[in-house]
Amino acid sequence: MRFNPRYRSTALRERLGATPDTVIVAYVGRIAPEKGLDVALEAMHKVMGAVPGQTVFALAGDGPYEAHCRAAAPAGTVFMGRIVGDDLSAFYASADMFVFPSVTDTFGNVLLEAMSSGLAVVGAEYGTTTELLDEGRGLTFPSGDADGMANRILELVRAPDARAALSRRARAYTEQASWDAIFDELVGEYMTVQGSGGAAGRAEQSP
Repeated sequence: MRFNPRYRSTALRERLGATPDTVIVAYVGRIAPEKGLDVALEAMHKVMGAVPGQTVFALAGDGPYEAHCRAAAPAGTVFMGRIVGDDLSAFYASADMFVFPSVTDTFGNVLLEAMSSGLAVVGAEYGTTTELLDEGRGLTFPSGDADGMANRILELVRAPDARAALSRRARAYTEQASWDAIFDELVGEYMTVQGSGGAAGRAEQSP
């Protein structure tokens, strides 16, 4: 599996400036204004001010908003640029938490990638993000609310056991979310509908 906790790398964490006790908060995606990055940057300013030295904010991706984000980011923020393949797998798994402030994505593949990598996720209350993080698989905050996002992140920074519990539930969910499982469920629903239609049709034709 491409995204898995087994890719966690102590060497990469050290490159990001983390000790074993540091919480790495990660973002993966296009560096663009519509991704809600201003909210994330404001939230991380608050987080890093509240727990100095305990967190690192690391972003993987590129885009037209990068210069703005670099200027607005808290001191110590790491911009990895665009990474792919095993490097991306290691980046996810070497973090501890994933943030997803976007409200423009119809389906955030990066959410499933982060959950599969064993990360606790904090996402904006919006569309499929809310559905994916439901039932204790992650934490949400009101979209566009930097204070709300910061509070959620701080909850998990200060409570490693709660963070680990979210990680386990998220990982377990993604293990059931393979394409094979999704198609099996879809086929099952088609067969149920077909069976119901057939029974109704036979009932209508009976004298």
